[in-house]
Amino acid sequence: MGDVPSVYFQVDYTLGDELEASTPYFHAQWRHSDGTAALGTDHVILDGVSGRGTYVGTYLALTSLHRYWWGEGEVKFFVDDDDEFPTLCSTGLEDYAGGAWAFLFERQDDIATTAYWYQLAPHAPFPPLPAPHLRHPR
Repeated sequence: MGDVPSVYFQVDYTLGDELEASTPYFHAQWRHSDGTAALGTDHVILDGVSGRGTYVGTYLALTSLHRYWWGEGEVKFFVDDDDEFPTLCSTGLEDYAGGAWAFLFERQDDIATTAYWYQLAPHAPFPPLPAPHLRHPR
C-alpha cells in the first residue's frame, strides 16, 4: 500500500450556547519517546495534571526497534498524592493493550501516546511539542 495523499476530517460544534461552569472540557496530550533514552527510562503518558476531571483513555502507537515482543512494561497511574507507589499498576503493557504473556526484555522502542481526559478549567500548561523532525519514528 502506498502513501495516503490526503487526510479528511470533520469538526462539529455549536455557537451561542453558554456552558455551565461545571462543564468539563475535553483535553488531549501527545507524548513521544523515540527509543534513544537510557535503557529502562519510562515513557510518560501524562503528567502535571491537577484539578477535577475524568481520564478517558490512551491511544498507543509503538514502533518496535528490536526483535521479539514489545509488550512487557508496567503501565502505572500515579494519582493525587501518590509518591513512590502508584494508585494503579498493571501487570504489563500487553495486558493494558489487550494482549497476553510474552517475553520479558529491557527494550528501547519508539512510543507515541495520546492521553484523553475531561477536566474543569483551568488546566496546567502543556509541555512544548518536539521539533517536527523529532515527531516520527526513527
